[in-house]
Parts: sequence; structure tokens; C-alpha cells
Amino acid sequence: MNGARRGWRWRHNPLRRRSDVVEAWTVLAVGSAVFVGAPAAGLAAGRVAYDDARATSVAQRQERHQARAVLVADAPPKASWSGPGAQASFRVPVRWETASGATRTGTVRVHAGTREGETTWVWLDRQDRLVAAPLGGTDLWTRVGSVAAGTGAGAAGTAVLVGWSVRRRLDRGRLAEWDRAWETWDGPERGQRGRRMA
Repeated sequence: MNGARRGWRWRHNPLRRRSDVVEAWTVLAVGSAVFVGAPAAGLAAGRVAYDDARATSVAQRQERHQARAVLVADAPPKASWSGPGAQASFRVPVRWETASGATRTGTVRVHAGTREGETTWVWLDRQDRLVAAPLGGTDLWTRVGSVAAGTGAGAAGTAVLVGWSVRRRLDRGRLAEWDRAWETWDGPERGQRGRRMA
């Protein structure tokens, strides 16, 4: 009985209206978009983002190189409130030598408690200026994941919004239809309603 009630919009019957058929197809389209289209869009966008991120990573690795730098100050100690396993880091001034032998200084992030005189690896561009590490590892996958998730969620949200808009429009049309039917109907309940309102 439940299945019969649930699928009544798909079967021909005298009570089925055109708006019921449109609503049934809208629900099917929105469901397909949310459960099939949105994941497919997310995967496609993630693939494009991955290819783009890989190309960016390769280009950055060609333009950047690593060098050893010496800390010229102590990093603050790890705070007691930071919790177990937390890797606190601080910006500390460092000094490095360029390929031509010139000395440069700048600030980089190092782990808490690193002492003056210790060395760390830094990334430099072709002019031996400090730059961020090339895109890779966790950063690459975070970028790809956020693009894929954002695209999938956006596609699903758009489908749901379109379905909701269609449903609202159909409901307004059905209400207008009922109002027109009520105006033209001359049954006993209509007369009683008129007397009550008067």
C-alpha cells in the first residue's frame, strides 16, 4: 500500500495533475543531480585541480632551491598550554649565504625551542630571496580536496535550490487552481461558508 501511495504520480489516474508529473520528474532530476551529478562534478574539478597543482609544483621546484640557514636568535620555548603532540612554530631571524658568497638575512618559521646557531633549511628563489616551499604533499592534497568538495557541494546545493524553486512555483499554481475551482463550484458547503462569513 505504501509503495502504491508513493508512486501514484508515475501512474495514470484521474486525480493526477500535470503539476504532479512535473514534481515527480523534478524530484528525480534533483536526486540524480545530488547523488550522481554532484560527486561527478566534484571528481572532475578535483582532477583538474590536481593537474594544475602538479604543474604549479613542478614549475616552483624548477624556480626555487634549498639552502642551509643559521638561526641568529633563539625560538621561544613550547608553551605549556599547547597540549601534547602540538608542534608550535615561531618566526625567527636567520642568516644564509648566496651562491656568490654574499650574506643575507630574513625570518622563517622554526619549531619552538630551536636554539641560536642551529641550522634549518630554507627555500630561495633565483635571486636568493626567501620564498615558500614548493606546493606539494599535504598542501597539494588540501587544495585538491577543497576544490573537489566545494564544487560538489555547490552543484548539490544548486540542484536542491532549483528543485525547491520549482516546488514552490508548482505549489503556488496548485493553490491558484484550487481558488479558481472554488470560485466556480456551487455546492452546499460553499453556501454554508458564505452564510458563516456573513
